[in-house]
Amino acid sequence: MKDVNFRNDSTTQLQRPTSSNSMNIESSESERAIISNVNNYIELLYEEMSDKIKGSSLILQLARVPDNLLELTKNDSLLSALARVLREDWRRSIELSTNIIYIFFCFSMYSQFHNIVLEYRIGSLCMDIINFELSRYDQWKEDMEKCRRHFENTTGLVLFPTTNDACDRRIKIIDDIWNTDGPLDYEVKRRSVEVNSSVSESDLKKMKDELEKSRKKFKSLTKKQEQLLRVAFYLLLNIAENMDVERKMRKKNIIGMLIKTLDRTNTDLLILVVTFLKKLSIFRENKDIMAEDNVIEKLPRLLQNNNIDLISCTLKLLFNLSFDAKLRARMIRVGMLPKLIKLLSHGDIKSKVTILGLLYHASMDDKVKSMFTNTDCIPMVMDMILNLEDEHLKQELIALGPLIKQTV
Repeated sequence: MKDVNFRNDSTTQLQRPTSSNSMNIESSESERAIISNVNNYIELLYEEMSDKIKGSSLILQLARVPDNLLELTKNDSLLSALARVLREDWRRSIELSTNIIYIFFCFSMYSQFHNIVLEYRIGSLCMDIINFELSRYDQWKEDMEKCRRHFENTTGLVLFPTTNDACDRRIKIIDDIWNTDGPLDYEVKRRSVEVNSSVSESDLKKMKDELEKSRKKFKSLTKKQEQLLRVAFYLLLNIAENMDVERKMRKKNIIGMLIKTLDRTNTDLLILVVTFLKKLSIFRENKDIMAEDNVIEKLPRLLQNNNIDLISCTLKLLFNLSFDAKLRARMIRVGMLPKLIKLLSHGDIKSKVTILGLLYHASMDDKVKSMFTNTDCIPMVMDMILNLEDEHLKQELIALGPLIKQTV
């Protein structure tokens, strides 16, 4: 199939998502899909749930090979069956949903196949599924918090995620306690000695084991859900190159869903979500919705991540938003200035250009200019002007000249 051209835009730089059974696809023990057997795989979609999952998995194997896509698009029975099963059964199996959305995602990677995704209204269905999954995650977290409160009230112990920074434990308790990879720490509450002593060692161990079992289940469900969210958001990002489609997404609250997903800890999912928001942020209507949904307050946490790609796309989103004076003020209010200056001393060249642009925009506000005086920004910029060989970056630095002149 030589006439299929890979989409050449920023979204292709994102890491391809994994299906819920991708490990099985690569396993030597799993059945190898053959394009000539596709009708057999379609028949599986009309059977019980386990067969539907197997059939969708085999079809996904075929869809992941670009040379098969054109032939698959000519099979109306296949596409109709996939769309019907997704529409009818998406609430019944997250694995089935992930497989089928991934199949349509494979088509979405090529602009000439976007009509397939649109014809079967997969984008609209993806948004319904995302909205449902985000609400379901809130319920899971609420259930886990009930478990935590019951445990703490009964035992007199406080739960913490394991961390090397003792001062940071209480800050991380809500965000990381259920998603952390390490074991949980336990600490006796003040004024809870009597409660703690009334629980026997065997009962305490049993309660800890039950809590850990619930946490493992929560993490497993969350991992599967985030695979689904990622492939669904990625599909939507691909078809959003059509401006009419993007407008329809905005009406269905795509921005609110993306901003809500910023609370997650999965780095690959966060990179995708921030990239999507960055694309949307160039339009005033979208930017205004982001402001209403408090996107600025969600971003400082992402700049503390160790992933360079996540930091880079977060900075680019901030730069797009920084053209709005009110949003610039909110960036300063949430403590963004010292974070940007710190990143300037450590970031790569591409990030430094974006950071300097952000600092330039910040310096346009008179109240902010005086804040630079008490930072390392000015001496750092002057040193970079004198020593850098990168001409493009040097021009960005020189643009900060008025700020240097006023604060020196």
